[in-house]
Amino acid sequence: MQKSHKENGLKLNLHINFYWDCLFNAWVTIFDSIGVNDSVFDKLLTKVDEVDILNNMISIYMAIRKDLIDKAIWRSERLELHIEILLPDEKILLLIFDFHTKTIKDNKVIDEKIDLTLLVKLVKNIYTGEDIEWMVILACSNDLREGINREKAHKVKMQNFFNAMENYTNAQNK
Repeated sequence: MQKSHKENGLKLNLHINFYWDCLFNAWVTIFDSIGVNDSVFDKLLTKVDEVDILNNMISIYMAIRKDLIDKAIWRSERLELHIEILLPDEKILLLIFDFHTKTIKDNKVIDEKIDLTLLVKLVKNIYTGEDIEWMVILACSNDLREGINREKAHKVKMQNFFNAMENYTNAQNK
């Protein structure tokens, strides 16, 4: 890209680069066999800080959780524009729960007493759609694990969701 940019300059077509979760230093650090840190993040910072300006190029960096983004990226003039997409409101959270519980509802393996509106209230302003997906997966997994010890048919219960929420929150805080 840099070579063709030097040769053709402004004649180049617009290039748009998308980077997903590359701003999390802890997630992209790789150590070679002798213990040398070869971080994708460090290479990214080098590109962002380059002296040569590349025209006709837009880089978009996306991250689900702003709090996990390495502080080095927030230094002035590294990124020109920050756009924060807020967490979903209660109406959207309920739609997300409905979507991710559809299969277990269709297969009738969810307890009728499950109160999705209560779950929405518990996760509001905390969980993203991805977090809810994992919470549902963990709730089903918890139920299956319990079901191994039972002989009768099983159904995902509210307690499975509470346990999943606790397990997921604990895993995030590690």
